Amino acid sequence: MATKTDSYAIIAVGGKQYVVREGERLLVDRVGADEGKTFAPGVLFVGGDGAGTLAPRTQVTARVVGHVLGEKVRIGKYRPKNGYKRHNGFRARLTQIEIESIGGDGAGTLAPRTQVTARVVGHVLGEKVRIGKYRPKNGYKRHNGFRARLTQIEIESIGGDTKRSSATAAPKTEPKAEPKQAPVAPPAPVEETAPQEHAAEPPKDYADYTVADIGEKAKHWRLEQVEAALEYERAHANRKGAVAALEATIATKREKQ
Repeated sequence: MATKTDSYAIIAVGGKQYVVREGERLLVDRVGADEGKTFAPGVLFVGGDGAGTLAPRTQVTARVVGHVLGEKVRIGKYRPKNGYKRHNGFRARLTQIEIESIGGDGAGTLAPRTQVTARVVGHVLGEKVRIGKYRPKNGYKRHNGFRARLTQIEIESIGGDTKRSSATAAPKTEPKAEPKQAPVAPPAPVEETAPQEHAAEPPKDYADYTVADIGEKAKHWRLEQVEAALEYERAHANRKGAVAALEATIATKREKQ
């Protein structure tokens, strides 16, 4: 005969599943919440008192007790006949949490869903990181560079202020009838002027070009494109090799003119 048990839940944290009860403490993979804050992990199953619910809408509230490091694991590498030995250590980053409630008692502790609107300012390249590889005894040396592709954004509104401002706009009023005025002679025709050309822009996907690509492809660009690329380079990445190549291309094209 089955016996009744206290309520419990199966939660998912960091891709792992845990069976928890109220007041229980456990170690999980590092979570993003600060110490003392609460969060709601994903709930897969809720059971107890002889009944169970799969994929419930019940909320489990957990509090971060502290961030700790796991036990140290020693890793050794050996290669026979050449005396190669390497020892490394590893300690997992863990978080100790405490289950405060199962069933929605802590629903008020969660922050309301707020909409944040962001605008993309531009795409830039991060600082250059040098990566070196060396092998002892045979003089092997290799150097590589890496620059992360980043995007600069600007937060325009938090909480949907833009929508509220449009909803609270003043109601439209019907225009008042104006007294009739005497007819006015039409103005003299104005001569049409040629439309102004749009400001030149750097070539498409310029932010993804390397210095070698810029030095090779800049020869085939128009002078306006090269000047626009130079302004973009100085305002964003400011790579010395790219700036020198663009300046040399501009000087060559101006001499040909």
